[in-house]
Amino acid sequence: MQHPLEAYRTERKRTQKQMAEKIGCAQSTYNAWVKADRFPAPAMLTKIATVTEASVTAADMVAAWNEIRQARGLAA
Repeated sequence: MQHPLEAYRTERKRTQKQMAEKIGCAQSTYNAWVKADRFPAPAMLTKIATVTEASVTAADMVAAWNEIRQARGLAA
C-alpha cells in the first residue's frame, strides 16, 4: 500500500522536502508519518487536508496508519 501522502506527492512530482515545507513540518516528521512511525497532531491533519485540497483527509491518514502498522505487526 502506498501512503496517501506519498501518492499525492509523487503524482505532483514533489519531493518529501517540498511537501514538508508546504505542510509546515520537518522532512523527518513527514517521513515518519508516511512510514507510520508517528501520527500527525489534529492541527497537522487539518493542514494536510488544506495543502492537498482534501485529496488526503484525516480518515485517509488513519486508514493508512492502521494498514501500515498492521502489516508491520505493530499495534494500531
